[in-house]
Amino acid sequence: MDILRTEMTCSDPPEVPFATLVFDSIVEHGNAIALVNPLTNETHTFEEVASAIEKVSSSLQMEGLSNGDRVAFCVPNSIEACISLLAVSRCGATITLANPLYTHRELEHFVEVAEPTHWFCTSAVIPRISVTHGLRKIFVFDTNKETREKYVTYDELLHANVNLDFLPPKINLDDIATMPFSSGTTGLPKGVMLTHRNLVAALTQAKSWLHDLNKGDTCVGFLPLFHQYGLMLSFYCLMRGVKLILMPRFSLTNLLEYIQKFKITVIPLVPPVALQLAKNPIVDNYDVSSIKCIINSAAALTAEVAELVNKRLNASVKQGYGLTETTFATHYTSGSVKAGAIGKLLPFVEAKIADIETNTSLGPNQDGEILVRGPLIMKGYRHNIEETRNCIDENGWLHTGDIGYYDDSLCFWYKDRKKELIKYNANQVPPAELEGLLAAHPEVVDAAVVGVPDATSGELPRAYIVKRKDSNVTANQIADYIAENVAPFKKLRGGVVFTDIIPRSASGKILRRELKAKMMKELK
Repeated sequence: MDILRTEMTCSDPPEVPFATLVFDSIVEHGNAIALVNPLTNETHTFEEVASAIEKVSSSLQMEGLSNGDRVAFCVPNSIEACISLLAVSRCGATITLANPLYTHRELEHFVEVAEPTHWFCTSAVIPRISVTHGLRKIFVFDTNKETREKYVTYDELLHANVNLDFLPPKINLDDIATMPFSSGTTGLPKGVMLTHRNLVAALTQAKSWLHDLNKGDTCVGFLPLFHQYGLMLSFYCLMRGVKLILMPRFSLTNLLEYIQKFKITVIPLVPPVALQLAKNPIVDNYDVSSIKCIINSAAALTAEVAELVNKRLNASVKQGYGLTETTFATHYTSGSVKAGAIGKLLPFVEAKIADIETNTSLGPNQDGEILVRGPLIMKGYRHNIEETRNCIDENGWLHTGDIGYYDDSLCFWYKDRKKELIKYNANQVPPAELEGLLAAHPEVVDAAVVGVPDATSGELPRAYIVKRKDSNVTANQIADYIAENVAPFKKLRGGVVFTDIIPRSASGKILRRELKAKMMKELK
C-alpha cells in the first residue's frame, strides 16, 4: 500500500472565510466565560468577545483596513490580541505573526518577508520596527499618554463611535488568511502562506480528534499566539465553548498555580514543559488533579517522557503531529496507540513514506520521509519560490523532512529530522532516540544530541546534558547508561558535555545549529 488515508469520518469544510467560521461559533455560546486574564482575573464571556470583535472590526474598516492589507501582530498572549486577530481577519486582511522577543535584526528579516501594511504591538516593540515603504498605521495595546498621542490604541478601536455597521468584504477562500513564520531551526524563518480554505479545513477536521476539548472544559493558553499550534488551539477553544486561560508569559510556577486555581482540565504541551512537569519536584506542591488530558505537539514527545508525565499527573497523554506548513495536525494518537507514536492519519489528509534517496514509495515498517497531501497544505512560502518547490512537489506532496514509518496497523512513528540524522560508519543514528533515553535518566533535566565530524567514521554522536541541580552524575556514567540501552553504533562516541541550557525555539524544538556552533568552538 503506497498512499494511506484515514478511516475516520468528518463533515466537509464549509465554504466560508476563516473568521466567519470562528465568529459564528462564538455567538452560539452566549454568557459562558470564554477568555480569562489570570494576572488580573479579567474575564470575557463569549457574548462579550463577539461584541468586541464586531466593534473592532467596524473601527478597522473606518481606518481603511481591507483586502490585500497585511497586519503584523507582535504581542504577548492577551484577550485583546485574540479579539483583534479575528477582527482583522473579518476585514479581509492577512494576519502575520512575529515573536515579541525578536531583536531589531530579526524583525528586519520578518518585515522584509511579510511587508506589513499595519502593526498591532506594544510600545516596547515600536523602536525595533523597521519603517518600510507601504507601512500605513501602527495600533498599540498600551494606554499611557505617550502612546495615545502618537498611535491609535486598542481601546480607541473598541470604543470608537462607529455609526456604520460592519460590512463583510468579499473574501476569496484561496486568499492568504494567516502567515505564521516557520521555526527557522535550519535557517532563516520563512513566511508560511495559509489560506482561508486551509484554516477552515483544519478547524473542521479538529472536531474529529480534539475530543477532550468541549464546552465545560478549561484549557490553559501558554503557547504563544505567534506559533501556529497556540494560534489554532485558541481559535478552536473559542469555537467549542472552552474556557481559555491566556498566559502572557510562561513560568512553571504560574502554570501550576493556574491549574490549581482554575481547575484546568486540558493542557496543550511542548516537550520541554512536559519534561518539567514530569521531573520538577515543585509539582508536588500543587493540586493538579483536575487535569484529565495532555496534548503534546510542535515537537515529538518520546515514549519515555510520555510515560513519566502520565505517571506523575495521572492524565492521558496524547500526541498530535503536524507542521506550520500543514496548518494544524495531520496525525493524532488515540487511546489505542502506544505512547511515542505520532498516530494515525486524520481526515482530509493523505500520507505516504518515501525512500530518502530515490523518493519511491515504501511499504509498512520501512523507514523513509513522511509525505502528506490535502487541503491543509500551505499555499507556499512568501517570496521564496525555490524553497516552496523543494517542499511541495509537482503532485502536491509536502515533504515534511521527517523520517519515520507506518506499521501494520497504519499507525505512523517518527524517528528524526531528515537533516539531523547522524551518519556513523554508514549507520543512521536518530538523535531523538538518544534524547528520549537521556530524558528518562533521573539525573538529567534536559538533553540534546548532535554529530561531531570525524574523518574516519563520518560523525560521532555527542550529548549535551543539563543535569539535575546538585547532581554528581559523571559523563562516563551517562555514556555507559546509553551504551547499555542501544546498539553499538549509537554509543556516545563524541562524548558527553554538561551545559546550563539546551537552546530551543519557542515551540520547543532543539536549535541544533546553535549547539553545533558551540561544538565547533569547543573542537577548535
